[in-house]
Amino acid sequence: MPLVLPICTICAKSGRLCRNCQIKLRNNEISQTDIDVSKILAMFTKQFPATKNLKINKIVETSQGIFIIVGKNQKVIFGDINDPSSLAAKVKKEATSNMVVLEKTKNSSKIVEELLLPIEPVQLTTLTIPPFGEEEIKVKLKKTDKENMPFNEDQINEVLKAVSNQHAYFIYV
Repeated sequence: MPLVLPICTICAKSGRLCRNCQIKLRNNEISQTDIDVSKILAMFTKQFPATKNLKINKIVETSQGIFIIVGKNQKVIFGDINDPSSLAAKVKKEATSNMVVLEKTKNSSKIVEELLLPIEPVQLTTLTIPPFGEEEIKVKLKKTDKENMPFNEDQINEVLKAVSNQHAYFIYV
């Protein structure tokens, strides 16, 4: 499987957008952040051969940083962000922004847990809302943890919506 980015690989490597990518940008199908991160990832394809199998599903930018949503079992390609020789550390340095890599999953609770680390929720429950069977995530946290959350509720919901099209609501006990 070839490298899959929000923009075509040729555009990412050349630094110029083709007509199709320009149209996607104009129609807000991609953002400047998608373009910037794609270019950065393309810079490291020779240094990190495993990137040739990388699939970027979505890039979400919030005030807290960039969230890169990758395919299943692909988070390992980025390595540990604290290891300066890892792809994650190099991309973060080039992007000059906080960065979190998440795997696309149908288990929204897992995404919420990852975004809350190191805080451990008191309870995580998936609720099915009638009449159409939509799901929401109910997150119970200690009141004392509210101030220590790495991301606020809006940022978690922005990422959750992008990854799984779901919503979480928070209760503090």
